[in-house]
Amino acid sequence: WGLDTNILYDEPKRVRDDIVPFPYYLYQPSFFNNLLFLLDPYQIKHYAKMLVNNFTGKYNDFTDLRSLNSWEHLFIFSEERVWQAYNGVRQGKMVAMQNTNEKLAIDDLSNLPTENIDNNIVDLVKNNPDVHFIIYLPPYSILRFVELYQDDRQKLEAEWKLKDYLISRLLNFKNVSIFDFQTVKEITHNLNNYKDLTHYSGVVDAYILTDLSANRHQLKSGEEYNSSNQLRAQVEDFIFSGLKK
Repeated sequence: WGLDTNILYDEPKRVRDDIVPFPYYLYQPSFFNNLLFLLDPYQIKHYAKMLVNNFTGKYNDFTDLRSLNSWEHLFIFSEERVWQAYNGVRQGKMVAMQNTNEKLAIDDLSNLPTENIDNNIVDLVKNNPDVHFIIYLPPYSILRFVELYQDDRQKLEAEWKLKDYLISRLLNFKNVSIFDFQTVKEITHNLNNYKDLTHYSGVVDAYILTDLSANRHQLKSGEEYNSSNQLRAQVEDFIFSGLKK
């Protein structure tokens, strides 16, 4: 379960519907609603390509589970593209991956909203003690944090504080393994791993899977946790050592 830290201060009942409408009807089971799903144009396109694959071998990306829903082949991952994205955000031409709660005003870091974490993450873990949750914090590029540090440091500090709160809550449960990849410099400082400030290539996915299986970068109860301090130091070092582009 990859947890994006920029959503931790979202409103608890927010859903993602800025690209396509959220399928609320799927949460109201009925024959008609099931039919709506099966006859959805997007689904029909996939069915057709799967049928073509059965007879011609084309469209393997729709039948091969190793590449299902992968969009990696559509983009170029390079340091140049990441710097273009960074400069675009700085110039107001692009939107960075920031928090999506537009109503949130970060005035008091000692009184941040935790309802999203408590209701949608902690309660889920607590109410399913027989399920072992493997949770990881994904490695955004260092430039994502650099840009937010420059643009709105208060919100970045709020994100880090809520991240620490999340971890402190989850470490109380025996059915959770939590891993933090946000301070792994060999990933986050190698901008060739990314297509923009946050989205990384399959090479990084493979790295994460290997480390999850080996329990590397795992956080454990009783150990001193200072990821946010490490990340803050990395960001400040990156800035003060001089942005090269």
